[in-house]
Amino acid sequence: MNAKKRCKLRRIERRKLEREQLAAENRLEQHIESIMTGCSGRVSKALNGTLTLRDRGSESSSQCLPEVGIFFAGHRKSVSVSAR
Repeated sequence: MNAKKRCKLRRIERRKLEREQLAAENRLEQHIESIMTGCSGRVSKALNGTLTLRDRGSESSSQCLPEVGIFFAGHRKSVSVSAR
């Protein structure tokens, strides 16, 4: 095993420990929150109204750009717009 592989393995182990510590802290925070509020994690999330990724996608909407018809390919021929 060369130095590059050893360094990579040490870095992987460090990151693994960091992720485990972060997960443990998050579990502790959730446990404390559930004790303080008397609600489970799902109930507190529903009450706080935190958004999930699924919810965030519905908030963004499409908007029409001005003169979008000029760039619409297919059935319209535009003289003023070229690819060059």
